Amino acid sequence: MAFMQPTAVHFDASEVVETSQSGYRCEMCGTEYPENSLYNVPKSGDGYLRCLECEPVSESVGWYGYLTAPGYMDRTDYSGPFGSEAEALAETMTEHEVCENGEPQELDCGHHGSMMSGAGFCTACDSKDDRDAWLAKVNASAFLRGYVDCLIWTGMLDTADGSGDSIPEGEIDREDVAFRLPLRDLAEIISDCEGFQDLARETLEAIEASGTGPTTECSFEEYSGHNFCLTRNRHGTGFWDRGYPADLADKVTKDSQSFGEHNLMMSVCGSLMVG
Repeated sequence: MAFMQPTAVHFDASEVVETSQSGYRCEMCGTEYPENSLYNVPKSGDGYLRCLECEPVSESVGWYGYLTAPGYMDRTDYSGPFGSEAEALAETMTEHEVCENGEPQELDCGHHGSMMSGAGFCTACDSKDDRDAWLAKVNASAFLRGYVDCLIWTGMLDTADGSGDSIPEGEIDREDVAFRLPLRDLAEIISDCEGFQDLARETLEAIEASGTGPTTECSFEEYSGHNFCLTRNRHGTGFWDRGYPADLADKVTKDSQSFGEHNLMMSVCGSLMVG
C-alpha cells in the first residue's frame, strides 16, 4: 500500500476564534497569534482548526479531497468543494492518478469510472480476476441479470443539488457495475440475490405454477430478479402489483423488503456506489 492515500473531509463552515485571553495556536503548524485578535479559521470534520497560514478560509461548504498519510499531517492541496465524499475521493484519484489504495493507476485502468475507459484494471488494486468472475456469474444467471439490469435502469445521479435525476439510458452496463463498484458491494449483490432466492423459493415456484401475471419477453426467473430489485427498493411497483395470487404476492413482497433498500447511484465523476 502506498504511503499517501486518497482521503476526504467535510468543511461545515468557518469558525471565528477569539484570542483575547491566551492567544491562538494553530493545531496544524503551531503558528501563534497574539492576544486581543479575531481570526476566521476553517473548521473541518477531522476536528482540526487551521490558521490562515495553513488554510485560507473556505468560501464553500462541502467535501474536499486530498492525499495524506495515515497518522501523519503531511498532505496535498485540497480539491473541492464537492457534493459528496465519493465525488471528492474520485476527483482526488483522478487528479493524482492513483487507485483507492494510493498506488499509481495503469493507463488502461477501468476501475475509476470517468477517469479511464475500457475493460482494463489497475494491477495495484489486485481484483480484476474477482470482478471478471462476478461479471461471468451475473451473465450466467437469469435472476442476477434481471436484478443488475433493473439496478442500472433505476439508478440515480448523485448530484450536489439532490435533483434525483436518473442515470441516462445506455450510460452504464453490467461491465461498468463490475469494474466501478467496490468489491464489498458486488459481493452484497450476489449474497442478497441468493439469499432472497433461498428464502422465497417455494413462493416463487407457486407463483410460476399459477400461470398468473403479465406476459414478458424474458423468463420468469429473470423477471423475478427485476421485481426483487423494484420491490426491495420500494419503487412503486414490483411483485405486489403483477396480478399474482394475493397471498403469494404479499408473502414475496415482505420477503423482498426484509433485505432493505439497495439503490445504485453514480457521481458526477462517474464513480458508482450503492446505498
